[in-house]
Amino acid sequence: MELDDHYSSSTNPHRALLVVCTLLVVGLSFGLYMGWARYFRLRVQREEWARSGQVVERTQQERAALAASVLPGTEPAPPQPSLSDSLRPTAAPASAAMAKGTASSVASLADLAAPQTILDGFVTPEPISGPVPEPLITEGAAVLQQFWHAKDWKEKATHVWDAQRVAPLMQTYYEQRKGAEPISGLLIQSARFRLRQQEVLLLVHTSTRPGDKIELALLRDATGKLRLDWESYIGWGDKDFPSFKKERSTQDTILRVFVSRGSYYNYEFTEDARYLSVQLFSPDMLSTVHAYCERSSAVGIALEEIFARNQSTEAALIVRVAFPEKAQSDHVVLLKGLVSDRWIITH
Repeated sequence: MELDDHYSSSTNPHRALLVVCTLLVVGLSFGLYMGWARYFRLRVQREEWARSGQVVERTQQERAALAASVLPGTEPAPPQPSLSDSLRPTAAPASAAMAKGTASSVASLADLAAPQTILDGFVTPEPISGPVPEPLITEGAAVLQQFWHAKDWKEKATHVWDAQRVAPLMQTYYEQRKGAEPISGLLIQSARFRLRQQEVLLLVHTSTRPGDKIELALLRDATGKLRLDWESYIGWGDKDFPSFKKERSTQDTILRVFVSRGSYYNYEFTEDARYLSVQLFSPDMLSTVHAYCERSSAVGIALEEIFARNQSTEAALIVRVAFPEKAQSDHVVLLKGLVSDRWIITH
């Protein structure tokens, strides 16, 4: 009897140990399964983000290297007027009217079906021949110094063009979005042009933006004083990229972006023969989405022309985008229109 009790009492620990081991094996197997499932699910996204990740890393390295030499102070170089394609200012479409008193800084350009290219509807800037006068460069540099050294956005607003309309946008950018201004270094080039009868002074500074430069446009207001075109300077859009991607709105959204050719086809857009794929980067180059339009559409034809003239760098465009209905991803959007083929708009 004692022998039977001995074996009976030793069986329970063995059974408990077997149950524990079984649970551990099942848990480990389930964990491995979920891990591999996640790996394969993210594999496509990793490939997609590889290029944008390289851009972000490059941008951050350049910012660190440039930080010591990009204080707001500028040392104007001898005037070297040039209006190459990389320095041409943003032109507004002939038919686009600016909406006053609204949160959006630009009006949408409706998709065109008939024209050979949408670019035919944009205004071409008229270069002003001759070197930029030194006093004009000095005046423009002083305005930038005052803007950069302003204590808050309200003081900055006194140095921007069309301040009455732009001030609410600045409040949204600095207070709600906690936006940062792009890094601007030494003055390396200057140019002048007319756009819609408005004279524009373009001061080009070193920066971490694509092409290692940033173009700061200054226009004269009604009082005759030079003011900074703040919207093109910071790359203003209806939303910042994080909010745009989070909300996945199907309503048209106007964004200033850098655009490059894309090769990613997924989710709602898998037909590469039908759709043109492009990659849109945020003004700070730290966020990206993929956008699609019909290759044969006016937008698609215009983009091909833009890419042909911007072979070495991303194109700075103002676009109209929206998420598809019931979007499957936060990084795949419809490219519904081009508002402008550059970031500067006079109106």
